[in-house]
Amino acid sequence: MGPGLSLTIPGERRFLGVARLLVGGLAARLDLPYEQMDDLQLAAESALATEPPASEVTLELEVGDDAVELRIGPFDPRALRNPDDAHELGLDRLLSTLVDEVELIERNGISWLVLGKRVPIPAA
Repeated sequence: MGPGLSLTIPGERRFLGVARLLVGGLAARLDLPYEQMDDLQLAAESALATEPPASEVTLELEVGDDAVELRIGPFDPRALRNPDDAHELGLDRLLSTLVDEVELIERNGISWLVLGKRVPIPAA
């Protein structure tokens, strides 16, 4: 992955729409396919809506040759667990329908959610 964007926002729910703007702005700048970026935006919003807000949330977005990666931290790993009711759609299942990679990593003692989406990146 190449150089990316990083944005730290207050964890208040009223600021979480900024995640959609960040992903959408990058998509428009790179002329990426709407459908694929919409999936990544929805995945980011879903993860942020499920997670009880921390005082601050950091979003890191990187673009590779054929993929976009969004990292959200801090992220509580318990938020990915399946619900007790088998009829409910858990966050992990929802995210797996929207993005190609869902992973939890730890960096400096903080858990991060990594969302990866393969997209054709147009030549510069």
